[in-house]
Amino acid sequence: MMMDQVFCKYVTTLLINFTVATCMFLIMVSKCITVAADVSVRRPIKPAQRKQEDTASNQKGPKMIDSSLSAKKGSGSSSKLQDKKGSKKFEQEQANQKSPSTVRPATSYHSRRNGDGTVGLTAIGTAETKTDEWEKAKLASIREEYQKMIETIAEWENEKKVKAKRQKEQKEKELDQKRAKALEAYKQEIARINKIAGGARSMAEERKYNDEKKIKEKANKRRSTEKAPRTCACF
Repeated sequence: MMMDQVFCKYVTTLLINFTVATCMFLIMVSKCITVAADVSVRRPIKPAQRKQEDTASNQKGPKMIDSSLSAKKGSGSSSKLQDKKGSKKFEQEQANQKSPSTVRPATSYHSRRNGDGTVGLTAIGTAETKTDEWEKAKLASIREEYQKMIETIAEWENEKKVKAKRQKEQKEKELDQKRAKALEAYKQEIARINKIAGGARSMAEERKYNDEKKIKEKANKRRSTEKAPRTCACF
């Protein structure tokens, strides 16, 4: 009975946890769907589309204003011409337009300012020459500085190369001296070894000779002292 009760409690807790988890999952899914719908509804207009719409509206606005102004001007001028044609003033204005008009020639900015066009041109020319001179002076100074830098670099390079060559020659000289010293030491060592070996050989030969001499002397003495072997007289 106790086991059955425990099992029933375990099953009920599992069912409760499962239902809670499913509810939480459904809530999260619904929230995601609502957020996606809001994003799709409130999707902002791209900057390129805004610029295109602004430019199109700006282009349409001036065109409409220009067309309306031109229409107003055309209507006004036509009405004025119709009024003038029926009056004497219109004829006088037409005669004045046909006669050559004495229009004062327009002068340039420099001629109005200086009183004469040549003076303005000379001022421009002097300004250009000053600019050219300044440019030439600056370029000359830059080239001179560059030349000095190149000379200093070449001088430094030559000095370092000479120093490196001197160090190499000195090291080679030291190496030659060391090599000569090593060769001399080797020769002296070989001579010493040969001398020692030669003395040892001579001593060994002398000892051998003395030992052999002693043995021979002893052998001769023994031969002289030994008796002849006895012979049997039975036969």
